[in-house]
Amino acid sequence: MSFKNYYKQLNTQTGIKAYIKKKLFNNLLKELVKQEKEIEKQKETIKAQATALQKQERMIRAVTNHIEETVLLRDKPGVLIDVSQVTAHKVWVTGIQKAGDKRWLTGITRVVNNIFHNIYGQSENVIPIQYKGNRLITSNLYLSRLEGSEERIDQTIAFKQGDKLLLLDDPWFESDAYSHILDQVAGTGGKSYAIVHDLIPVQYPEVCQIEKVIKEYTDWHHMIMQKADAIVCVSRTTADALAEYYGQMQFTRTRPLSVYYFHLGADVPVGTEIVREEIRQFAENGRFTFLMVGTVEPRKGHMVALQALQKLPDTIRKDCRLLVIGKNGWKNEDVRKMLASPELKDCVLWIRDASDGELRWAYSHTDALIAASLQEGFGLPLVEAAQFGLPLICSDIPVFREVTQGNADYFTVMNPDALAECLIKWMQTEQHPDSRNIRIYSWQESAREFLDIMEGKVEPYKVLR
Repeated sequence: MSFKNYYKQLNTQTGIKAYIKKKLFNNLLKELVKQEKEIEKQKETIKAQATALQKQERMIRAVTNHIEETVLLRDKPGVLIDVSQVTAHKVWVTGIQKAGDKRWLTGITRVVNNIFHNIYGQSENVIPIQYKGNRLITSNLYLSRLEGSEERIDQTIAFKQGDKLLLLDDPWFESDAYSHILDQVAGTGGKSYAIVHDLIPVQYPEVCQIEKVIKEYTDWHHMIMQKADAIVCVSRTTADALAEYYGQMQFTRTRPLSVYYFHLGADVPVGTEIVREEIRQFAENGRFTFLMVGTVEPRKGHMVALQALQKLPDTIRKDCRLLVIGKNGWKNEDVRKMLASPELKDCVLWIRDASDGELRWAYSHTDALIAASLQEGFGLPLVEAAQFGLPLICSDIPVFREVTQGNADYFTVMNPDALAECLIKWMQTEQHPDSRNIRIYSWQESAREFLDIMEGKVEPYKVLR
């Protein structure tokens, strides 16, 4: 009997029993209707969930397709060169620094640009890369400036067996990210190489900027000493300092660390700008015009040079000029204060924004370069000056002995009395060590040395375990 017929039959019945049956039947009917509505509601929920799942699947497919499209597809291993910082700061390899240029330009910038440029010209499958947005991608913007070509969309880097990763730039603040990157290179059968320009923030933290920078620098160099397959230093002196520091830290590695050094090139780009009259008149008004090149910060010894000038007899100092070319650095309040002193205000000129053309002019129109540094990784102005045959007056530190090969005058490091005495003797002597005897490498030769290291054609200078 159907529910409908049973309900009709109940309606024909009377009495207490019939009433109870009707009541129970109505309650049962209400519960069934309620359950039916709940089932319909669940069906709607399941339908909505299925729709959402389909939408997620479409999104996943789209993301997957996008990733597949943006991953750089390569059929051969390559030389992957990190240029993160020069890309971020828009310091291009083909650029000429102009007067008033406020971009982030340093000696390291020159090294990165010139080494990349010449490796790119001498090897195949060279790819500029950058760490950006929490991933390692190509740096097609950098490459487009180099080639003068149209910029392409950057693609994600996926390492292949046989890849060679060169950490040429200095992204010191990303040591954790690059630690994982070096693990990936090792895990895919590639090799990693890192350049070390110097260890000065570790050796002389008191002359550096702020604690945060020192920590980032230290973390970065500790990371590459523990993770890289090889470290390539810009001088033998720096390689020796690194090996000594490595021994002091007692790092633990699963494989030996190969340490190399190579020779930096020298090339001051030809600028087309007219040299400012202020610079010309200043350099030409003195009988002896000395030149200092480099960021004005404590390690460079500008204070030592100024104190040495102060110590010169008045009759000698009036014939001297000191042209300082370098950006405003840090911890140089004492230098700026001394520049205003009566003894020095007319015999020292500080140019903070010299163009490449003005730098070339200074190298060829001054009498000697003073390099008064406490320490350097190399000393690029020395070889740049030597290209012009400019005599060299250097603090007596190992790396300057290495770079100048004895073709310079030396004074006791950070000693203004010694520098003053050296200057007096220099001005009273007609013959000086000839900087043209210094072996100067082109950037092409420098890049070739680096390639020979990565291609296994050179034995390591040291192997650290």
